[in-house]
Amino acid sequence: MSEHKDAALRQNVVMATYRVKSGCEASLCTLIGKHGQLLQSLDLVEDVPLQVFRRLFGDGRVMFVEIFTWKDDGAERAHDHHEIRELWQQMSECVAPHEGQPAMAFPHFSHCGCAP
Repeated sequence: MSEHKDAALRQNVVMATYRVKSGCEASLCTLIGKHGQLLQSLDLVEDVPLQVFRRLFGDGRVMFVEIFTWKDDGAERAHDHHEIRELWQQMSECVAPHEGQPAMAFPHFSHCGCAP
């Protein structure tokens, strides 16, 4: 298989979702910012800008989506890093399930080649 096809099959793109606990939006926003900086400083993610989006639900609840791309061994190294695990714990205290969906989810995707 070509190197390009190998790269396309790797599921390294993460679209993390965080359903914000009431009253925790500012705290979680700060933690997500720290998360991105830490992942980059430890060279765990690809050198592309991390993106964060905010969704406001009709009932006033908020959800953040954080998009980033792991380096090939980034996810494994992140799980072994104490500072990241501590940050993930802090983030978990700022979220709650909403509309039957989990408080946090981390689906991984691969590039499909449908668009340049």
